Amino acid sequence: HFSRGYLEKDRKLFSLYLCLEVSKIPRKERDFLILPSPGRSYLVRGLLNQGEVVGPAVNFGKKPFDWMNDSQWQMLLMLASHFSWVHEVIEKMNKEGKETYWRTLAEGVVPEVHEVGEGIGIRLTPIQQLLVMRAIRPERITQCIVTFITQVLGQKQKKFNYHAPVELQRVAKSLGPDQLPLLLYTEDPDLPLSKLHQLASKAKVSLVTCSIHGTGPEEVQLVERHLTAAVTTGGWVLLHNIHTSPSLLSALPSLLGQERFRNGRGEGWRLWVSSHSAAPLPPSLLLNA
Repeated sequence: HFSRGYLEKDRKLFSLYLCLEVSKIPRKERDFLILPSPGRSYLVRGLLNQGEVVGPAVNFGKKPFDWMNDSQWQMLLMLASHFSWVHEVIEKMNKEGKETYWRTLAEGVVPEVHEVGEGIGIRLTPIQQLLVMRAIRPERITQCIVTFITQVLGQKQKKFNYHAPVELQRVAKSLGPDQLPLLLYTEDPDLPLSKLHQLASKAKVSLVTCSIHGTGPEEVQLVERHLTAAVTTGGWVLLHNIHTSPSLLSALPSLLGQERFRNGRGEGWRLWVSSHSAAPLPPSLLLNA
């Protein structure tokens, strides 16, 4: 009844609730996930609007990176006002060689594919990883929750999916040189983006994501430049939300028919496209998909 009668967003909420129950997450961590607020366990220097505190004072100094915005830093300090395990995370942030790792989490396209704490030698529980990501990437909380559900439920998560997940790695290996992989989604446009980034990371292949917005001929020229670079380097290109650009949809078959792209397909480069499942796509595209 659940997998058939509920919307996608309801299934995610139910799966999250189930994870919180079966993993017996402390109430304090659960409450912060739902409604973050300054805590009273530690007096954190630099945290705004903390109020009365019963615990000891801690001082982490100024924010470790110039590119980190104040909101991200304040949320980390807020997290540190509740939990002592956050103190070690913050203290190790500006260690030598760790800035790239944190910038990937703070500014990356799909930060949820990375394990929080792994890059700094700290082992965090799934809920702790989710709380850190909630602090520095609140706009990706939905995607991070999906990662959290997968970590906690593992294979059991399949019981709450309407359909079995597609194994992109197997699909990629079975593709012919002239086949165009088409990734369709129903509600979450970031899902194919996240899955493909994971696959590219495992395959050690560079992936360039070109988000399509239907801006016209300039966009077609941009796509052509990305494809030309991919043929040269052997990388992958994803045309994300291709259904939003009728001009690109009509131009793509003739573009891929050019000799430089046909002859380059055996060198490891690959073009991927994503689209909403309900969007009308031209037969010329579907024939090779």
